[in-house]
Amino acid sequence: MAIEFMREGVRSLDHFVFLPNDLEAAKAQYENLGFHVRPVSHHIELGSCNCIIHFATTYIELIDLSGADALLSDPYLDRLACGEGLAHVSLTCADLKTDHKRMTEIGLATSPILSAKRHIIMPDGTENYTDSSSFYMWREDVKYMSLFLCGHNKPETIFIPEFGIHPNSAIDVIRLVYMSDNPTGDISYFTELYGKLPDNISEDKVSFIGFRGDVTDILTPFAATGKYGDNLACEMPYPLKGIGVAMHISVHSLDQARAYLLQQKIKVKDWQDGIIIPASNACGCAIIFEQVP
Repeated sequence: MAIEFMREGVRSLDHFVFLPNDLEAAKAQYENLGFHVRPVSHHIELGSCNCIIHFATTYIELIDLSGADALLSDPYLDRLACGEGLAHVSLTCADLKTDHKRMTEIGLATSPILSAKRHIIMPDGTENYTDSSSFYMWREDVKYMSLFLCGHNKPETIFIPEFGIHPNSAIDVIRLVYMSDNPTGDISYFTELYGKLPDNISEDKVSFIGFRGDVTDILTPFAATGKYGDNLACEMPYPLKGIGVAMHISVHSLDQARAYLLQQKIKVKDWQDGIIIPASNACGCAIIFEQVP
């Protein structure tokens, strides 16, 4: 199945970079939640390594930057100092070089384009290499609400249906939630990156809907804690001004997800029309499972 990366200039969520204190421990934690987590794979040019959790059109990247050059790893240090969790989010990209030129011209602090090439084993046992590249646009004022763009020249090595089959029946990430000191102050940056104006603006929430229908919510601390309660890793992003705090993942069956979690002796909490995993059990970012119709 061909993967679409842009539609009429609008982007969608691509992948989510998590900084754990210990990569193998984070891998085991996500496996305990019923996710199929791929073995450690090394970025050939970057020096970092990761474990991937594949979904239909997105993926989670658990990353270890200890072997990476300081130019890559140093911008993440303040995030890890505040505890493990979601540190960076990528949006889709159809033409990385063109987008890099445009983002530079409009004044964003673009990094060079970096190769994230990795050696992988495909489902049939054959060896292959990914061919993905990205560039960053760090926001110095709200660093961990920065976005980056990633291009996949070999999407068949990234979006692999066989690796997206999970014991908890997960399908895809459908909603990303940030906690921000000033959601309306994030509008300009997110508008440039998403290629569209917000779909919702209120005094405590700003939302963008990607072309695939996935949602990014930017909430005030009061709104975030009011909605997700003590399932979040924090009540305020301090000393940071904004961080990712939750993600919603669609599943084929809530009953299957609940049964797997109970089997692993993980306390299951009902949440609206789904179930929620507290951030303390999910590498610093709450997970909400929602069953698709």
